[in-house]
Amino acid sequence: MNKLDVYQTLGVLMPGYFFSIGLYLIAKKAGVEIPLEISSIGGSITLLVISYIIGQIVQAFGNGFEWVWRKIRKAPTTRVQKGDTKILSEGQHQKLIEAMRRKVGLPDTDVSQMPKNEWSSYVGLVASAVRQAKQMEQVDIFSAHYGMLRGVVATTFLLILASWLLLKEHACVPVIILIAFGLLALYRMDRFDKNYGKELFRQFLLIARLDKDTASHGN
Repeated sequence: MNKLDVYQTLGVLMPGYFFSIGLYLIAKKAGVEIPLEISSIGGSITLLVISYIIGQIVQAFGNGFEWVWRKIRKAPTTRVQKGDTKILSEGQHQKLIEAMRRKVGLPDTDVSQMPKNEWSSYVGLVASAVRQAKQMEQVDIFSAHYGMLRGVVATTFLLILASWLLLKEHACVPVIILIAFGLLALYRMDRFDKNYGKELFRQFLLIARLDKDTASHGN
């Protein structure tokens, strides 16, 4: 198993484990007994399997959360399309557009007005070029971290709901703790999201520059 496989597995396992333990503690506080045995090897393995299965379900909620989040905070690739200098500087943005026109056939038009689906298809070609150059590892790791934290944020929402349902008037403290934890996870999720976009386009710019330098030396 390579490094990326580990991160992708943890991206499912950790939210599921967080939910399992969180729900167990909330239920215990509410006087509801959930059989959870982790002192034995068999019990620990069972918990990991259950966590992985729950993690898959939690990530489905995470996908729904991401859909809502994108209404508030656009994807970094979309922000680059609109010229957001918090992802790439103005100079880098211009070089990126020139490199995309040269390497992936981006039309010589105002990209900020390009339909979202069309721009996404060219970003896909950028990612393919970076992967073909075998420079995608760090980009994939940022993406895996983002996915894991998206699952953690979704888990906090589910645990907040469980707290209100099970603890009722005693839910205040757990809910405050979960909200604080969820906001921290959301902040980190947004950071990894932005780093993903930065690293993808940075690697593409490096590849385009190397190709340009090689062509110049060849001439």
